Amino acid sequence: VTGANVTSVKVVCRSRYSLVANRSGDARLTNYSIGSTGALTGVDFETVQSALEPTVSETDAQTVATTPTLTHAFVAVDAGLSYDVAPYPNLFTTTPGHIRVYEVAANGQMTFASDVTVPNMAPNNLASDPMQILVHPGMNVSEDGANRRRVYVVDMSNHAGSGNESIHEYSFNYSLATLTRQGGVSVPTISGAEMDPLGEFIWATTYTAHAIVPLQISASTGALTPLAATVVGTQASEMFT
Repeated sequence: VTGANVTSVKVVCRSRYSLVANRSGDARLTNYSIGSTGALTGVDFETVQSALEPTVSETDAQTVATTPTLTHAFVAVDAGLSYDVAPYPNLFTTTPGHIRVYEVAANGQMTFASDVTVPNMAPNNLASDPMQILVHPGMNVSEDGANRRRVYVVDMSNHAGSGNESIHEYSFNYSLATLTRQGGVSVPTISGAEMDPLGEFIWATTYTAHAIVPLQISASTGALTPLAATVVGTQASEMFT
């Protein structure tokens, strides 16, 4: 600093929070503050189900992920399913899978911002069920590179094993708090996925093939390219990097 005092720096202090996606009937996103002893205290909650299908209990909040700075939360809501009459001879879809975006204030209060449908990439499948969200580690409001503002959604397509599972790619707009789908790749029988800390690869585990499928993230576009799979044993279900 040689010319004048710096006046453009903005510091926002945030407490530590733990966001929880609650499944089943209440289908809530709950935010807890983390105390010095590790104890959790409820700060705020949002009901993620009522705006989609208030009468269908099968519409669940499956998982939650946040931006690196905890300014926004992404919640995966699975497809709403219903049965016509007892003893449930026919199962049908009432709502598709969704990703809901919430703004998170410095005091932990959450506000619904936007919602996007997760499309079913396989017409012969019952529904698209987003079950996992991966946020690019380099995603930041100051980063304008196409590869940075990326959110990847793992679609189990009504349980691993149908052969029509996939990973969807979304870009995120910080100013509007909206997700825009950019594409997706098919990863049959995917059971889970993990992104490396540098944001260069996603590794997907597959149930039937008993393998790990690497997907390279394009440094210029953020698009996914599947690479050669590695067989690791029977029924690979999860990995951690």
